[in-house]
Amino acid sequence: MKPPSGFPGSSIKLHVHEAQEIALRRKWKFGGNVLFYERYYNGLVRSDALGFRTCREIEGPFVDYLEKEFGKPVLLSGIVIPETPTSALDKNTARGVSREDSRKRDCRCRMDSAATDFGTPVYWCFVTHCGRGSLSEALVNQCQLVLLPHEGDHIFNARLMSNNLKVGVEVEKGEEDGLFTKESVCKAVRTVMDDDNEAGREIRANKTKLRQLLLSNNLETSYIDTFCEKLQALLM
Repeated sequence: MKPPSGFPGSSIKLHVHEAQEIALRRKWKFGGNVLFYERYYNGLVRSDALGFRTCREIEGPFVDYLEKEFGKPVLLSGIVIPETPTSALDKNTARGVSREDSRKRDCRCRMDSAATDFGTPVYWCFVTHCGRGSLSEALVNQCQLVLLPHEGDHIFNARLMSNNLKVGVEVEKGEEDGLFTKESVCKAVRTVMDDDNEAGREIRANKTKLRQLLLSNNLETSYIDTFCEKLQALLM
């Protein structure tokens, strides 16, 4: 429930139901009788460097934290946005069609119900673990961000975008059970869409500014070149 000492971004905190879900994951077994958490952590500890698909413009303080905690370099590839899918198979994979579960369908139904409270159509974009849909891609599109995280890294990404970067609004949910209502969805959507809402204007301005930065000339090329140079240096 409390961020570890030295962890940047004190606004990134877990609710009770989120902490419980993540705690359960520490008991998952993966390959033989080894806990997934132990396998993952040992990989981090024994590696020569850590590599992530992100950039300092988004997660700079967290990169510095990891470098200090693990005592090794952290290599960043930049956002590396994949090309738009062309085949039907690619499109289905990108959308995570085959992995849609009952919870996601239930979520969609509740959000469709909330949409009836608006006078205009609302387009819902569900970010999945597979294919497209990363934090970086959410930041470089022109849609406004209403965040409804359910598990894992989605929770931290939502707090980062809503509390630290202030480029979106997270839907309010119950502290203990994680439940949300159509009223809480409507409130979040109105915040980012209403031209008369001061918080919404700030969020839209922040997102536009960050989007322009991430799409600036040579930013991605520079990150990839630096990533390759650092990786080559480690191998020599």
